[in-house]
Amino acid sequence: MFKEKRLITLNEVLDSIQVDGEVEWVVTHLDAVAAQDSSLNILELESRIAHTQGEGVRFTYEELLGLSRNLSQVIDCNIRGFRKDSTGTVIGSPVVVLDAFDSTEWTVSADHESVSIALGHLM
Repeated sequence: MFKEKRLITLNEVLDSIQVDGEVEWVVTHLDAVAAQDSSLNILELESRIAHTQGEGVRFTYEELLGLSRNLSQVIDCNIRGFRKDSTGTVIGSPVVVLDAFDSTEWTVSADHESVSIALGHLM
């Protein structure tokens, strides 16, 4: 997806999503390019995610947002957001799923009872 002739970033997608309650984010697949000024070792992170065999690497929202700010391009990814109960335990199915395809398409699936999405400004 493009906005003003540039690729839409993960950071912009995350900024467009509001989830009621605490969410744990799980990155199950990532193929991305680190920002030029970033110290992020993207190859190490991609390898760590791949070695989980589909279980993914867990992030808080703040950690995921920090990661997104260190990426210049997301080629492909799968990120799932799971609700947490009052004890911090992840419960149920994902309330939001983000998928990026070939740098140009984002799919956002969400439980509309607990997630608000405002992507219109990105179109």
